[in-house]
Amino acid sequence: MKIGIIGAIKKEIVFLIKIIRQYHIKKIENYKFYSGYLHDINVIILKSGIGKVSASIVTTLLISYYNPDIIINIGSAGSISPLLNIKNIIIPNKTCYHDVDVSIFNYSIGQIPLYPRFFFINTQLLALAKLCMLNINCTFKEGLILTGDSFVYKKKSLLSILNNFPSALAIDMESTSITQVCYIFKKPVLILRSISDCANKYAHLSFNKHIEEASYRVTLVIEEIIKNISILKK
Repeated sequence: MKIGIIGAIKKEIVFLIKIIRQYHIKKIENYKFYSGYLHDINVIILKSGIGKVSASIVTTLLISYYNPDIIINIGSAGSISPLLNIKNIIIPNKTCYHDVDVSIFNYSIGQIPLYPRFFFINTQLLALAKLCMLNINCTFKEGLILTGDSFVYKKKSLLSILNNFPSALAIDMESTSITQVCYIFKKPVLILRSISDCANKYAHLSFNKHIEEASYRVTLVIEEIIKNISILKK
C-alpha cells in the first residue's frame, strides 16, 4: 500500500518527515517528494504550497507519478464554529468551496459547474480516523470544511461565509481542491486539519503562534492511522 500525504507549508509536514525511515527525495518540476516508510507502509510526503491551484497541481503530480492507494491532506485550519477551539482537530466528512459563485446559472453557492457541490470523504478512512482519534484521546469534530483563496480574518467575510454555509466548522485554502482532484481520479481521500486560529482579526498572530503545535498534533494522528491502516485491508 502507498499513501500520499500533502501539506501546504513546510511546518505542516516537517514532523512527519522526521519520523519516516529510509526515505529519499525526488524532485518533480519544482516540488520535492519525500518517499519513505512509516510502520512498513510506503508514504510519499510533499509540500504543495498555499492555495487551490498549487494543491491541485501537486495532487495531480502525486497521482501521475506515484499512483498512491490513499491520499491524505494534513495541516491547519481556521475555526468558524464555537464547536472547534484552537488545537482541536477537524475530520471533514465533506468539503466545499466558499469562494465559488456561479449561481446565476442555477448552481449552488460553492459548486463548480458539472461537479457536485460537496466532495465527500471516503467513509472507511473517516471511520478509521475517528477510531484512531479515540485511541490517542484526541479532541476532534466531524463536519464540513470550506476552502477558498483567502486567509479569512475580516468579520464581514466570515459572516458572508456563515450565511451561505451555516453548518460549516472550519476553513482552509487547499482541501477542497485536493478532494476535487481525488474525485476526478477516483482516489480515496482523507482530510485532517488542526485548528490554528479562529478566523478573526487576530488570526495571523494565532496562526504563527500555534502552527507548529497544530502540525505536531496532526502528525500524531497520522502515525496512529498508518499504524492501524491494515484494518482497511480486511
